[in-house]
Amino acid sequence: MASGVAYFASGATAETLPVWLAGLMLLTCVNFAVVITLVFVFLAKAIRESKHGYTTAVGLYPELPLLDSKTGVVLAEAGARRENRGK
Repeated sequence: MASGVAYFASGATAETLPVWLAGLMLLTCVNFAVVITLVFVFLAKAIRESKHGYTTAVGLYPELPLLDSKTGVVLAEAGARRENRGK
């Protein structure tokens, strides 16, 4: 993205924009949108799980029991991970 800004800062116009630079700028914007979307999806899932009283995210909510995301088996009891932090 910085190369795109530098390109226009040097006095170039949109009419002289190389195809590769336009593609790079588009790819950067799409990548940014995908990453932001995935972060929001993960956070929404973590919040939803915490409201239901469990988590599948290691280290995010140590006061809740840690469950396996596929089987639902309890991997760590509530508070057990907090006790193991100092060891």
